[in-house]
Amino acid sequence: MKIQNFIICVLVLLLMPLKVVSAQETNNELRNQIQELQQRIEKLEADQQVVANKVEKSAGVDSWNPLEEIDHIQNEMSRMIQQSFSRTGNFRNGSINSNLYYDDFDIKENKDSYEIKLNLQGFDKDKIDVEVNQYALTVSGQEAKSNEENTSRGSYKSQSFGSFLRTYPLPDDADTQKMQTKKEDNQLVIIIPKKV
Repeated sequence: MKIQNFIICVLVLLLMPLKVVSAQETNNELRNQIQELQQRIEKLEADQQVVANKVEKSAGVDSWNPLEEIDHIQNEMSRMIQQSFSRTGNFRNGSINSNLYYDDFDIKENKDSYEIKLNLQGFDKDKIDVEVNQYALTVSGQEAKSNEENTSRGSYKSQSFGSFLRTYPLPDDADTQKMQTKKEDNQLVIIIPKKV
């Protein structure tokens, strides 16, 4: 039995370093695997950051922000309204031109009335409309022109149509109930007495 114990002890001693070596090898392999996993995680995080940056860049260029659009529309409307009440307003990108017939009127304040004269040359006198309320006077009209030329090279005919609409704010003391209109030559004269 002593020999058996001795052989067993020798075998255990011989096998022990093998198990320790094998545990160290396993430990080293685990450490290597952990390092590889950490490197893969770092690479995935870096790739994810690159994708997030690309999404942010493309969102800044291609995305539609409705609040920015509303702000843009509000700014354009404000600009249009400001230009329509200014003498130099001109809509280059639209169909409204606030300078059209702008200088064809004259407003004068007298002691007891307001007098507005509008030059209607070229307009159909039957198609002039005057509307008034306590706050504003609105005058609208239409014109139609026809031009025909006969030359040796041929006959040319052109037609143009136009209309205007002007609203003039009235002062608080204007008595619109007693408004009078009359025609003098090519002018429409509107007289609005002052309230007493």
